[in-house]
Amino acid sequence: HGEGTYYFYTLAKDELGNWEVPPENADWWVMLDTTPPTSHCISPEYATVSPIAVDFASEDMPSSGVEETQLWYRFNGGTWTDSGLAETGNFGTFYFTPGDGDGTYDFCTRALDKAGNLSGIPAEPHTTTIYDTTAPYSVSGCHSPVDYAPVEILYSAADDTSGLAKVCLWHRYSSDGGTTWTPDWTFTGMVKTDAIGAFYYDPTFGDGWYEFYVVAED
Repeated sequence: HGEGTYYFYTLAKDELGNWEVPPENADWWVMLDTTPPTSHCISPEYATVSPIAVDFASEDMPSSGVEETQLWYRFNGGTWTDSGLAETGNFGTFYFTPGDGDGTYDFCTRALDKAGNLSGIPAEPHTTTIYDTTAPYSVSGCHSPVDYAPVEILYSAADDTSGLAKVCLWHRYSSDGGTTWTPDWTFTGMVKTDAIGAFYYDPTFGDGWYEFYVVAED
């Protein structure tokens, strides 16, 4: 009959051939469960703060039931490691501290049922989070002085962990050689997504002193 619950009782027979009346309920029962439970987890694609929340769900149907769910991880494609975090119940949240620092964390869950069956590590991670607490870096420069428009402002930016999202150009203007700035630092509205490139800025305030910097975002 395979997996499932087996119910038993015993009947006694005396030497005269009389049988005991069968009981209404079984004397005992045994559940046969040889199949590991299933589980899955999800986490944010990117994280900048610790701990990382990893939601999970586990199921052991129709069998002995889930005893606990364990969180496993690997860092930058390395070896799978038991995080030491385990939760009871069929669903919940792990709060994982990324002890290896910035990088890529793959996660999977392993569920243990009440019969002692433990699910294996999957071929592919259930979920992946890029943990990045380091700001990107950028540099920029342009010719000075110039007598033409637009002004070419070269830049270079990079982010070693999660990747570069965008680069924004900021400026300020002075009509008195830098004594006063009107406006002071202001976002120009100009955005680039390439790691290396150039902004072409139209000096809308006319002749004067312009200063620039770029801000990179990952």
